[in-house]
Amino acid sequence: GHIFYNLSIDKDDTGAETGLFGRLNGATVKNLGFVNATFRNNGALRAGVLAGCANSSTITNCFSTGDIDMKDCICTFNARNGDGLFGLITSASIVSNCYTTYGMIGSWEYSTIRNCYWGENAVTWAPTGELCYRLNGGQENIMWYQTIGEDAYPVLNPERGIVTQNEDGGYENATGMEVVHSSETGVHSNEAVYDLTGRKVANAQLPKGIYIIGGNKVLSK
Repeated sequence: GHIFYNLSIDKDDTGAETGLFGRLNGATVKNLGFVNATFRNNGALRAGVLAGCANSSTITNCFSTGDIDMKDCICTFNARNGDGLFGLITSASIVSNCYTTYGMIGSWEYSTIRNCYWGENAVTWAPTGELCYRLNGGQENIMWYQTIGEDAYPVLNPERGIVTQNEDGGYENATGMEVVHSSETGVHSNEAVYDLTGRKVANAQLPKGIYIIGGNKVLSK
């Protein structure tokens, strides 16, 4: 849940992989954000806010947003190895539930990108709540939060609002919903419980998420 604000990298190191980490190799990184990052490295091999290169690594729930300026970061490996989270994602890395408002999340080959967003879509969807909703997937496991109208982009802070989709297809904060705790058993034991995809689920102990019970949305925390 930590966020780096105003990360600044200024160096002259020809051929270096440049970022908070130069290279991630067999690493796990999760729940980390970057706002307003600035890079300068003439002749960098690869450059990204989180890492120049992610190799055989797992990255989950990370983001970069705000003024991301890759000024004077000339990546010599190829034309697109300087991007919003990574320069290059390679060799069986898995990147999931991440976003950047920069042009690309990173160049990738032989790797898996799951439920990630970047560029124009991320910029357009961020303030409306749609990006937050999409990052949470089917809403069974809520990790991303946003108070619409106050937060310009999704964050990893559970003190902010939970975003849900309304009947008109727009996005709003979940208010007025009944709240139950996931550890409670026998909640609504006489009623059918569905997830937001319409799939019926067992209700003896609801995992965290939003459900439809008796035609109403219920938040399990």
